[in-house]
Amino acid sequence: MKYTFVMNVSNTEQVLSNEDSQLFDMVNNRAEKRREKERQEAERTQRENKERREEEQRKKEAERRKKIIRGIRAVALTAAVLFGAKSLFAPIDAEADENVVGDNPLRAEEVMNPITYAPEEVVGDYEVDYGGGAAEVDEIEIPNEDEGEVVDYSDIIGEISPEAREFALKAEGILANEMTEEDVRNMEKTYEMLSERDEEYMDEVHIAAIMGNIMQENRFRTEETGITAGICQWEGPRKVELLKKSEPFSLKTQVDFIFEEFETTEWSARRAFEEETDIAGATQVFCIKFERAGTPQEDRRIGYALVFYARNLGISVVELLGE
Repeated sequence: MKYTFVMNVSNTEQVLSNEDSQLFDMVNNRAEKRREKERQEAERTQRENKERREEEQRKKEAERRKKIIRGIRAVALTAAVLFGAKSLFAPIDAEADENVVGDNPLRAEEVMNPITYAPEEVVGDYEVDYGGGAAEVDEIEIPNEDEGEVVDYSDIIGEISPEAREFALKAEGILANEMTEEDVRNMEKTYEMLSERDEEYMDEVHIAAIMGNIMQENRFRTEETGITAGICQWEGPRKVELLKKSEPFSLKTQVDFIFEEFETTEWSARRAFEEETDIAGATQVFCIKFERAGTPQEDRRIGYALVFYARNLGISVVELLGE
């Protein structure tokens, strides 16, 4: 016969030996140390993220100043060219001047005020397009605060293949010539919505990475295409969840859906994505872990991402790559 004995004890200390008490204390201490370590790690991560954002902000501010300086140099160059042209044609008689003013009074006024007149394009060795033909002039030395300094973006770009570099140089033309008006509108709206996100990791590097992936996936088109749908070409259960939304083919709905997944089913992809600090790494992680594309074509995604990052800085891809 088997007997079971039950004992109700209201005070656990009455049945705990000294060894048991020491064991519980040790477990509690270890748990407390683990929590403290996790807290310190979280503080360290927050501190590093803050420092990274501040560094990005400093770089953006430096680029902003450089853009202003380039603008000032262009205006100074224009003024020098125009004043030179004015003194060159000073001997022209008054009747010829009247004909010029009569034919194009607005252009005449603009030429008389070179500060308000901005050339349409400055290319090559200061070849200036005045709308009526190009005039090549001698190069003029203008003081440069950088004195030959070249901005190195290699840390921001990351490690890219020759194929990605080559495609980046072509991608500007694709964006300019091969997109419909609706695609361009969606592209601009997507950039605005990504820029307005509150997530700490959503800096210009990560925005460019998402933009490059979306461009390669479906050129910012929101419609359903066979088994996939939307700007990220969702499929399977993910597509089903998207189509449950009240406005599944709205651009805003789909951008919001990216971050909804980041906080739920795709949280591990988000963690890996936010840890990347350069364009190449962030673009690849978004492709591999979030998009999980059947045909990745990562070189094209990185090339597009580089174009979007350069656009935000107001420079060309050639300048970004240091070509």
